[in-house]
Amino acid sequence: MGISFSRVNRVIHRLVKRGLARRVTHQYTSLSIDEKSFPKGHTYVTVLSDPIGGVVIDIGEGRTKKATEALLNESLTQDQRD
Repeated sequence: MGISFSRVNRVIHRLVKRGLARRVTHQYTSLSIDEKSFPKGHTYVTVLSDPIGGVVIDIGEGRTKKATEALLNESLTQDQRD
């Protein structure tokens, strides 16, 4: 295709930024927290989602309690956490 990695990376970041700006925040009735491992199970991310709406709310690095607390605090407003 003749497209460099840096160009594709810029496009992805721009589109994600635009999508996040357009995302409507609402009061979730339920949340789901799961972990996903990458090649050979050495790298993990924590996934916060709305299982009813079928929406991934955010993804955080790692699978520790600290990573999960940071994900919840950064991804949800105080009203949503309450």
